[in-house]
Amino acid sequence: MRKWILLVVVVVALMGGFFIVQTRQSYDSEIAALISQSQEYAFASRYDDAVVDLTTAIELDPENPELYVLRGQMYLYLYEWDSVLNDYNTAIELDPAYPDAYFYRGILYYSILQTGQELRPEALADFQYYLELAPEGRHAAEAARYAATIQAELDALDGE
Repeated sequence: MRKWILLVVVVVALMGGFFIVQTRQSYDSEIAALISQSQEYAFASRYDDAVVDLTTAIELDPENPELYVLRGQMYLYLYEWDSVLNDYNTAIELDPAYPDAYFYRGILYYSILQTGQELRPEALADFQYYLELAPEGRHAAEAARYAATIQAELDALDGE
């Protein structure tokens, strides 16, 4: 039951993020139209169609890390965890200083992929790195809360 609650929390959190990530830069009209259409599909729970449009956008601009994060968020709704992680990792490879990719991957590690304690350190590292890159970023307060919670959990596990 706890995993399903975490999944719902993550999906809701990431859904809100989907419509914020794209504002980082301006896009040419074709990519902007594809992003807009993918948003409409997401609102209609047509995530497969959103993935198709975002994949087309990526084909037009394969070096754009934001597009991978956007598509990763759509894969999340399809429960395609490996695809989500691959897209977040690709975004980080393309731009190691893109803070949102670390934030969303941290949430993924902490909430969905967590099968035990082995991913807590990775999630903590992602939230801490997000805070280094964007200490005043729009996710800073949330990243700080996640980091504090994870650190407390790891400290408690070390004390056992």
